[in-house]
Amino acid sequence: TGKYFYQDLCNQWINYIDVSGPTAVRSAFATGLPGQALGLSVGLDGNLYYLSRSNGALYRVVYSPPATAPAISTQPANV
Repeated sequence: TGKYFYQDLCNQWINYIDVSGPTAVRSAFATGLPGQALGLSVGLDGNLYYLSRSNGALYRVVYSPPATAPAISTQPANV
């Protein structure tokens, strides 16, 4: 949410712009993509998908959130 992903066919990378803050911030996301990557899209599952023209393949980029220990944010009521 609040991030716009875009890609460059010739340089084989995907970057994103984070517009959730007061100013937009551009960041690198993926480099050295296989084949000629084009057709970037977000699936209903929240993953990024792109087509590779020269490889004739569909690639999926899966988001893996950082591993953190579970924590209780609100204590349950005493029953």
